[in-house]
Amino acid sequence: MFTQLGGTVTDYIGEAVMTGHSTYEATAYAYVMVPNPDPEGSRDVVAFIFVATASGTFVNEDLIEGTYVGGLYLASQDTNGDLIPDVEPPMISIPPGNFVDKRTPMVP
Repeated sequence: MFTQLGGTVTDYIGEAVMTGHSTYEATAYAYVMVPNPDPEGSRDVVAFIFVATASGTFVNEDLIEGTYVGGLYLASQDTNGDLIPDVEPPMISIPPGNFVDKRTPMVP
């Protein structure tokens, strides 16, 4: 859908905070960029904002289990220009779900 608009999706940007010995909460943002409609504009502009929140538990040194929820917002729902939506609800809600991830070992 976004490529038909001539758009691209950025990588997710966000942070995770440890909330306990083996638990964390995270929020991440990604942006759908489209060509600037202003012929004088030199940069792409944000058309949509993805927001995802998750909480998880490190079950062991290799396994993470958790839940997530998300939403897709119009860029106009960011009323103060900080690239974080200020107006609810999202245009499209991503229902809660569960995930299981294998943790990537760190290289010494």
